[in-house]
Amino acid sequence: MLFKRLFFRAACTLSFAFPINSTCIKQIFPPQEDVETNFSQGDGFGSQFQNIIAASIYAELNNKTFLYTPFTAMEHNYENNPNFIAQKEWLINFIGNFDINPYPNIPIKNYKEFFDQNIQVCAQSNTLQKIKAVFRANKRKENYFDSNYFNIAIHIRRSNPHDTRIDGTDVPNEVFRGIIKALRIKYQTQNVLFHIYSQGNATNFIMFEEPDIKLHLNETVEDTFPAMVLADALVISASSFSYTAALLSNGDVYYIPFWHRALPHWKSINALLSPALMFAYRSDPLSFDVLLRDFLIEEEQILWELPLRRIYRSSLSEKDKWRKKCQLIDSKKITHCY
Repeated sequence: MLFKRLFFRAACTLSFAFPINSTCIKQIFPPQEDVETNFSQGDGFGSQFQNIIAASIYAELNNKTFLYTPFTAMEHNYENNPNFIAQKEWLINFIGNFDINPYPNIPIKNYKEFFDQNIQVCAQSNTLQKIKAVFRANKRKENYFDSNYFNIAIHIRRSNPHDTRIDGTDVPNEVFRGIIKALRIKYQTQNVLFHIYSQGNATNFIMFEEPDIKLHLNETVEDTFPAMVLADALVISASSFSYTAALLSNGDVYYIPFWHRALPHWKSINALLSPALMFAYRSDPLSFDVLLRDFLIEEEQILWELPLRRIYRSSLSEKDKWRKKCQLIDSKKITHCY
């Protein structure tokens, strides 16, 4: 049995370097119709890893065999690093822990959509637990954080040379400042250190220059992604990069609502900051701490489903309407604001 398993893994690995006779494949691998694999993409690491996770979980929940297809291309190799792809393979640590796909033309499915539509059962899958363990197997938390602190990672998505989309990058810095203020109060018994991970010029982040905030700008995926996964708490942006890190996190996760659904145990950032509070912050920052402290007392009873960026995209007149509506809702202790 051990010999067969080793032979199976060797054949899987070699199949990418050398063609294998179809008869041999049938003898070693499950039939192609019983196999699911991640399809080869060319976009960024976060999106590709998210698809790998979703495909492997789909296989488990549909009684199929997942065979891993290694990376072939990826965006954001700004310095043309020849080891860029190999470093990402080290990062996810699938080779040697998942069998490699030899089939060239397996029909693909929308695995991310399946994950979103079946979020609860996917979150409880054995495959997700295995991926989390495999990811941690070649990393140590102390290489990323000082254990004397309660480390909170915050991803602020901003445009980059390979992705200039507005969606996901349009949450203002003021929102993240408000989140930091809220988390300072929530974790006031902890020795908190915030780590902001983003891209761009340091002059765009001057407002975050505070003693308990450390900026990580334009760092490598190998430095940034594991830190997000291993942080004691994580605030994600509307981004596959930090969303995928959150899927692997064992810490507290704070979620800014966007097109991919949250795992059941994540906390909506709108439960931390109501729209009414955000208006208060923008109009009178000095009174924000008092308002926020009062709001957090009822944090567990109030859930705001309205994504913050929808407010900031509104016209000033619509903002004023939202402010009055949310103030009314606050006064009546209603739990949803649409």
